[in-house]
Amino acid sequence: MEAMESGGGKKSHSGTLEQLLAWEKKLFEEAREGVKIEHEKKLSTLQSLECRGKDDAKLDKTKASITKLQSLMVVTSQAVTTTSSAITGVRDNELAPQLFEICYK
Repeated sequence: MEAMESGGGKKSHSGTLEQLLAWEKKLFEEAREGVKIEHEKKLSTLQSLECRGKDDAKLDKTKASITKLQSLMVVTSQAVTTTSSAITGVRDNELAPQLFEICYK
């Protein structure tokens, strides 16, 4: 089977599977727990600061950090959705036709 450029031509099955693997790795990296863990730490810090009732400046700074992390979580979620759609596109538009060709040739 011939491996051709991705500019609309056919690819080898190996190339398609490598592309799917690359997208899956990207999805995994984007979905990492780092942002979520940091968010939980900041929430814990905020609760602690509120219980002590001191240092309004630290409270405000922690609240701002939490807001930034929440925004980052939304962006990360959107990136995961986009990456997932790309994986689905490669599967449906490239891999499925290749497999169909193998099975019915």
